[in-house]
Amino acid sequence: MSRIADIYLLNNMFMVLGQARASTRNQGIVDLLTGQVIRGLKALEHYIGRTASRSAAA
Repeated sequence: MSRIADIYLLNNMFMVLGQARASTRNQGIVDLLTGQVIRGLKALEHYIGRTASRSAAA
């Protein structure tokens, strides 16, 4: 599960932090990367929810 977080979250989070400076920010890139972080969170939440459901049923 940590590998999923690495792939879907951390890379995009570090990249969007590089756009944090107001003087050099490209809002299009910020929007794109923020959307990718949200997408990754939803995918991870879906995976965790599915795994938790299987564990509870066992």
